[in-house]
Amino acid sequence: MWLFKHKFHADGTLSRYKARLVANGSSQQLGIDCDETFSPVVKPAIIRIVLSLAVSRKWPIYHLDKSLYGLKQAPRAWFQRFAGYATRDDIILTASSTYLLQQVITYLHNEFDMTDLGALNYFLGISATRHSTRLFLSQKLYAIELLALAHMTNCNSLRIPVDTNSKLGPEGVPIQDPTLYRSLAGGL
Repeated sequence: MWLFKHKFHADGTLSRYKARLVANGSSQQLGIDCDETFSPVVKPAIIRIVLSLAVSRKWPIYHLDKSLYGLKQAPRAWFQRFAGYATRDDIILTASSTYLLQQVITYLHNEFDMTDLGALNYFLGISATRHSTRLFLSQKLYAIELLALAHMTNCNSLRIPVDTNSKLGPEGVPIQDPTLYRSLAGGL
């Protein structure tokens, strides 16, 4: 099946259109077509620690992407193949020198088909703006996407995201779609 996607710059402007022919994993059955689909993911705190270290030491920070589409076991197969190198399909690299960083990038490009995204500016829904001694991380675009999903793009912002005195909807009845609410709250 074909998968169509829009890729965006960190500022939200359209970068490019993307189309991929992928395996349709939706009809796969666990135990028949695939056995294991779990793939470990790095904790956000670890990403922030590595980025803090890189900025404080003035190391270059680079971004690569390896596309995983289609089969349910694709992320696990990628992890097993790439476990000696990294743990994600969306990769941040940093090193003590630009030369060393370029050597690692060249090696990875020789081993894997990857998209070179250059210096880090957008990663896992986080916009990154680097200054010589600082790295500003923002999830503004991601928050706007969540607001659009909830049909709340024209709402007024508040310091507290929910009315702390009420557990019900505006009419005094429980929220109509708890699944959407949980999805949005989990997205935060």
